[in-house]
Amino acid sequence: MLNTTPTYVLPERFAFDEDTSLKVFLRENTGVSIAVSAQNVRKADSLLFQYLIAAARAWSGAGLSFALTEVPSALASDLKLLGIGTETLSWKVEA
Repeated sequence: MLNTTPTYVLPERFAFDEDTSLKVFLRENTGVSIAVSAQNVRKADSLLFQYLIAAARAWSGAGLSFALTEVPSALASDLKLLGIGTETLSWKVEA
């Protein structure tokens, strides 16, 4: 069975005020479980992660899954330093 979960792949450098593709992805996928891949992200952006946490809470409130996937190990360390544990934002380190 194919994975049909809509997934957005974050770019290496995310300019929150310029890059509207994440916002469009979220708007277009309300009502379904989604994943956001961090495979290309090399540096934590606290504004981006605040936005992802808010989105994750909205999805959770609707009874849907919101997962941050393929988190590089260096970024996982940054997330931990920022106090963003897996209980705050469901994320998994890339294999």
